Amino acid sequence: MFSVFSHPVQIMKRMNPQLREACIPMPVVALEQLEWSCLEELKNKLNKMISVLAFDSQETPPLYKVSHTDLNLANNQTTAADILDHLSASDDVAVLEAIAANANTANSTLQRLSKHSNPRVRAAICENRFAPFELLNYLCSDRHPDVRFGLAENPYVPKTVLEQLIGDENPYVASRAETTLKRLQCERNNNVLFF
Repeated sequence: MFSVFSHPVQIMKRMNPQLREACIPMPVVALEQLEWSCLEELKNKLNKMISVLAFDSQETPPLYKVSHTDLNLANNQTTAADILDHLSASDDVAVLEAIAANANTANSTLQRLSKHSNPRVRAAICENRFAPFELLNYLCSDRHPDVRFGLAENPYVPKTVLEQLIGDENPYVASRAETTLKRLQCERNNNVLFF
């Protein structure tokens, strides 16, 4: 097992041979003596190292693994809708949850995610304040109580959906919907109420 405190020589010895070869340092050259061939060689070594890191993560120590770019993009509220739609083909539930909760996600992508087999993905749609009313109404009858609970605690859900959830078969969902409605009513009346 590698750690941040592992000695570089130990890491190199246990490393994938292709990656080790790619990591062999270039000789130090004064800036004035740097030639185009050295730059090309350095570029080739870096490209080889990147390709090994990207495609061979089995033997690569955790210290050298590629970061989870898809999750970062999915969580970023400035990511464009077409990129989020492309990322929604992922099998990673965490990425799909982030896409479902992202305000920039297109309605068509949200519609597709609302039929996902994992309830965490469907529940994440409830956190999206720009989810269309029809979709929220559809999720109101979801078979999983966590999805309905997510709707019941969201103050941006339309009042009609919350009123429908008050009659939910799950007492936790019904109670949360009632609490959210009371909180919204108090906010409208400029009353302060703490839950």
